[in-house]
Amino acid sequence: MSESLWEKIYQDQRAELEFRRNREQAIFMWTNSIIIGAIAWFIASDKPLGSLGDCRWLFSLVGIFTLTSFSLFWQWHQRKLMRKHQQVLAQVATLRGWFDIKTSQEKTLLPAEWKNWGNKKALGIKWWVTLALGVSAAALIFLSLCA
Repeated sequence: MSESLWEKIYQDQRAELEFRRNREQAIFMWTNSIIIGAIAWFIASDKPLGSLGDCRWLFSLVGIFTLTSFSLFWQWHQRKLMRKHQQVLAQVATLRGWFDIKTSQEKTLLPAEWKNWGNKKALGIKWWVTLALGVSAAALIFLSLCA
């Protein structure tokens, strides 16, 4: 393969990886802004969500659960796609020998640990923050039942 084709493959994968990162960030920001708004409303509201006989607390709980689940799934999905792009980038770098090119004083062009890029199945801090916010909102709904 020609050098320009390798460069094109590498750049396309980098662009797709950046797109996935931005998508994950957007999902995180949108859903967590809504959840934080709901938490603020639960705290600032003079009226509790009602008693067990009233269905407003159930609708609120289902809404928070749905939004949190949606966000967690899409963040996980974007992470899974990002890992695939990272693996392709590492394979291209390996095939091109970029991990073997010495720059100066025993340092290579790319760090050796990048060869395993995309193999770690981490959920990321955004996933855990979303989960914590969703659980907090659900806890506030249940606490409002006790008020």
